[in-house]
Amino acid sequence: LFRSEDAPDSAFSGLFGYMVKLDPQAQRRWTGGIFVDYGNGYNWLHTLADDPQAQAAEKPGPDWNRLRIEAIGDIITVWLNGVPTAHLRDDRYTAGYIALKIHFMNTGDPAQQARTLRYRHARIITEKPARFTTPSPLPLIDARDDQEITYFR
Repeated sequence: LFRSEDAPDSAFSGLFGYMVKLDPQAQRRWTGGIFVDYGNGYNWLHTLADDPQAQAAEKPGPDWNRLRIEAIGDIITVWLNGVPTAHLRDDRYTAGYIALKIHFMNTGDPAQQARTLRYRHARIITEKPARFTTPSPLPLIDARDDQEITYFR
């Protein structure tokens, strides 16, 4: 998650914010898509449903995958292993912290619990980030009016 904020105690999850999803499910393969986590629900702002090139960008383990996330002003752009996966405009979260959220740890499935998740070479650029932007060939999606929420409970 990025631009995260603490959710109220009544929320199912402890955070609100944008999430670049790690989603290697064979039936979907939406790693690099963006959704908004509302604590009690979520809303996919950009899936990879209509982008076979982005769906194929994720490398299978044990290979490393590389995510690049640019969040400058209200423009959010994502690449997975050099392939553009998302390019959108949204302004519901303008500041906040970065959080690593893992869904599979408490599923009760021993195979899922045995999975390993590792991060390396993380860089966060806050000084003059526009110097490091990479143009995206994807069309810019305006998600500012997309207020749909799928509730967990």
